[in-house]
Amino acid sequence: MTPFEEQLKQALARQEPSADFTSRVLAEAARQERQKEARGWRAWFRKGWFQAPLMQAWRLAPVMAAFLVMSGVVAYREHQREVQGQAAKQQLLQALRIAGTKLHHTQLRVVAMETDGTEWPPQ
Repeated sequence: MTPFEEQLKQALARQEPSADFTSRVLAEAARQERQKEARGWRAWFRKGWFQAPLMQAWRLAPVMAAFLVMSGVVAYREHQREVQGQAAKQQLLQALRIAGTKLHHTQLRVVAMETDGTEWPPQ
């Protein structure tokens, strides 16, 4: 075996943990849990959020502003969509009126040609 392989074998050999290993792992886990709780949403409620609401209401200001902006955008888009729908409806009704008028004139022309062989309207 080469010296590198010997060193690798020694480094990867099984070793018994130290006597205080379990207590160190549990202490670190508890520390990480405390940090996670301090950073989480629950920390907002534990730190006296509701004890002085006027003093800390500024924390909600950006959230409320974003909510209002998003609500305004949604309402504006809905209004825009409704206006476009109304315009499309009016265009469709106008097209149907024009088509109906032309169809009526064509029908009168066909009826006139069938009854007396003349064209309608008279020229």
